[in-house]
Amino acid sequence: MSRRRAHRFVQCRLSPPLRAWVLALGLARALPAAAEAELGSSPADRHPDYPCLVALLQQLLDADGPGGTNTFHIGRVIEHPDQDHDTVRVYWPRSQAILLVQLGRAGCADPRQRHDDLALDWYRGKARIDLRRDVVADEAAMRGSSYLVSRPWVDEVVRDARERGVALTLRRASWRARRAAAAQSP
Repeated sequence: MSRRRAHRFVQCRLSPPLRAWVLALGLARALPAAAEAELGSSPADRHPDYPCLVALLQQLLDADGPGGTNTFHIGRVIEHPDQDHDTVRVYWPRSQAILLVQLGRAGCADPRQRHDDLALDWYRGKARIDLRRDVVADEAAMRGSSYLVSRPWVDEVVRDARERGVALTLRRASWRARRAAAAQSP
């Protein structure tokens, strides 16, 4: 396949909204604190999409999380004035992960909405940084990777989420409640 043809193939595969999301995901992983300050930030619990964020975290916890209570440290909302969404980083200590979540500015339409498996898979893979596997010592060790992050970046995100963010404690639903919710999901 020629280079020109391969490039056209990639363009056809990534729709403009998906391209914007991939760009936002890259920014969410790579932005240093100084650049975030220029974008603007606010507490997550004041964002109009916060109820849907809580519902998403509860659904992820019910689907894949460890039993018992789990505390999520929700970082400040990174506001993107040139886009139709904002971004928030969620540190989940019991799962050793940082989740990158997009928040809609229009607010939460229905906090009872259940996400399908495709949406949950996004947060299990591309929008999740596994702190046991995806962290390297420094920027040089990343070698241009699009999924690895540096230890100083992780330390800064975790510190910021714990010190300036919102702590949210949720309990994993019982197996009966999870089974009933799965039967009702689309």
